[in-house]
Amino acid sequence: MKKNVSFDIKEGTVEIKINSTVYPMGIIYQAADVFIDKAYVSLDGDPEKEIIVTLKPKEQDTGLEALAGDFQNELVNYAAYFVRAQVNRDIREAMLKRAFFSVLPNEGKKETNQDKEFESKKLEKVKIDIGTKVPIMDDVEKCDVSMEDIAKPWDEQKGKIEDK
Repeated sequence: MKKNVSFDIKEGTVEIKINSTVYPMGIIYQAADVFIDKAYVSLDGDPEKEIIVTLKPKEQDTGLEALAGDFQNELVNYAAYFVRAQVNRDIREAMLKRAFFSVLPNEGKKETNQDKEFESKKLEKVKIDIGTKVPIMDDVEKCDVSMEDIAKPWDEQKGKIEDK
């Protein structure tokens, strides 16, 4: 097995050391959340350097090696999801803007509190920090957005893909 995985057969646990510069905390939390039904999950370490994930299966017949492999696959799954979300964010946002603005407002009707709340929610932007490092993509040349742009914070990326 890899040097970042160790087993404690006596305790029935597996310990996975995760480089947090490769997998930011948000991705580690997402992967850990998937495992809370299968195993007891413990997170420890320094978020700037290394996170130690300890898994103890809830069922006796669950193999520790399979559990460790599944956890690592889940890390890659969520890392890829966040990269796809960042690459497609501006396109998705442009489509939503078109959908919102293609609907005519309540003409002749009195504006309700729900209408005002909806309008204010449209103007809000939620910043999700997935870290500054992102996994490498194979098809970077085919992508209109550079990897450097993807790694930038949300506000610095605005306007990279324009409405056409």
